[in-house]
Amino acid sequence: MAAAMTTTATWFDEAEMTTVAPPMPNFAPIRFGYFVGIGVIIPIGFVFNVLSILVLVWSRILRNSTTGLYLIALSVADTLFLIGELLRWLDTDDHVPGYRFLVLSDATCQFVFSIRYGAKLTSAWITVAITCERFVIVAFPLKAMTSCTRKVAGTTIAVVYLVCFALGCFPVLSIGLDKWAGEIQCLITDHAWYERGSWLVLRVGSLLLPGIIVIVLTVLIVVNLARAKVVRRRTLNEERVGTSAAARAQRWPTRSSIESQLTAMLLAVALAFIILRLPYTILYYVNEYKSKLWRPLDRFFSYRIYVATKVTDLFAATNYAVNFFLYCLTGSTFRNQLRIVFGCNRKRSGIRKSYTSATTHNTAFSNDKIPMSVIQRYSNCHRQQQEQQEQQHDHRDAKSANADHVSDHVTDHVSDPVDNGANTTVTPPVDPHVKRVPTNGNFSEF
Repeated sequence: MAAAMTTTATWFDEAEMTTVAPPMPNFAPIRFGYFVGIGVIIPIGFVFNVLSILVLVWSRILRNSTTGLYLIALSVADTLFLIGELLRWLDTDDHVPGYRFLVLSDATCQFVFSIRYGAKLTSAWITVAITCERFVIVAFPLKAMTSCTRKVAGTTIAVVYLVCFALGCFPVLSIGLDKWAGEIQCLITDHAWYERGSWLVLRVGSLLLPGIIVIVLTVLIVVNLARAKVVRRRTLNEERVGTSAAARAQRWPTRSSIESQLTAMLLAVALAFIILRLPYTILYYVNEYKSKLWRPLDRFFSYRIYVATKVTDLFAATNYAVNFFLYCLTGSTFRNQLRIVFGCNRKRSGIRKSYTSATTHNTAFSNDKIPMSVIQRYSNCHRQQQEQQEQQHDHRDAKSANADHVSDHVTDHVSDPVDNGANTTVTPPVDPHVKRVPTNGNFSEF
């Protein structure tokens, strides 16, 4: 069994190193298909993970949030895994002849698999940390104000990275260069140590335990979000929301809408983690213990299990490459920041920034500091709101006059309390709550 295990060490993964697959002649197309699939996933994942890091670091909104810190850490871990996977992929001399990075020294052999295992473990537990934080925010919003801070997030990320990469270094004690079939190859040198490390880091640490935690917390998050949606809908039906507030909420996302987008992004990450890794987790253990589950084990049935394991392994590998697309699909804030990074949204961003600064700080701006298009746009908007409010006010006054049978003329000042018809000043009704907007478009009034 040891000899069979070392034969697959150059092109080894978790499923192959711990299980002896039956020597069948049609293993070559399966290996080649896996080789091509990984070769497609690696460059796509690397490019878009780096792009995710750039957008998250560039965006002040995402960078200053705890969620943004976790997503940056997740993208870095996924990128490190893909780098290690690339080095192993290039060493497959059956398909990439002439390049043997793994056999340069014991250090290179151990480094490649240490970075792969450490990054895989880190990615899994960063996903767990993301899901835990979002659960606290959704289920316990008051506690989240003190527990979900940037300091806590930074400390969590640092601890996860240190512990996971320390555990992922077990190949230093169990993998090295050795001669097999007349060639120097990167092989397992200590099967006992490798079996312990593989069980802790790869089977339980990267697959089983994170999967269970993410599944449970994701279900709880969805349940709490459904309850909150019912309560919010009931509250909105009872309240009357002003037109101007609704219009502003549609044009510029509030903090609550940004939090909703972040929740959607993180739920997408958690669901992708479950959907893409769960089949491989199940088949990994089926392939590991198939000789004990089926006795006698049919050779063709064992081969089918092996093929299914390799296919689901490809799906699991895509989990390290698809997060960018999930962010774009579920977060409009991320999409807007992506446009800004590529210079496609500068004009729109400048308009939003000017309006936000004017309304938030309530500062008087001169016309030379604000573009004329902005002034005209919001002057027209407020003028229309003013006209609507005046029409509603006139309608209410007319109804009140008919009900109380009062006179058509309203006097502000009466010089003689006896002579009500003399020296009176007729003024139109004035609503003190209506804010007048100057015709020159100056924002100092509002």
